[in-house]
Amino acid sequence: AWPAAAKLLQLEPVNGTSSATWYFSLPSPPPVADPLIVLQSYGSSSTEVDARSRVVNIGFPSTVQPSYAPHGYALAAVTVMGAQVEEAWVRAQVENLLGIECQAWRHLRTFNIGFH
Repeated sequence: AWPAAAKLLQLEPVNGTSSATWYFSLPSPPPVADPLIVLQSYGSSSTEVDARSRVVNIGFPSTVQPSYAPHGYALAAVTVMGAQVEEAWVRAQVENLLGIECQAWRHLRTFNIGFH
């Protein structure tokens, strides 16, 4: 049950998580040219597993459907699970994961899902 429903029905609280997908416009070509989603993997020895937030995947929807971005540009979607983070944190994570600089990326919009 959702948290509000659990309260109304006097049920035990439930655990859930939150996520946000950050959308960016970037000059073409995207750093991943194939129609793939880059999944983040944290090894058992990683300290990042305990972090409050983490990037779980990065995709480039305009690689699959070119009409999702204007000519000369690509669309990036970066999904973060956990606590809300700042744009600078997202950019640093993308740069670390993909080994690129994303200074030229323009933040378009962020969609937050508060509980799931």
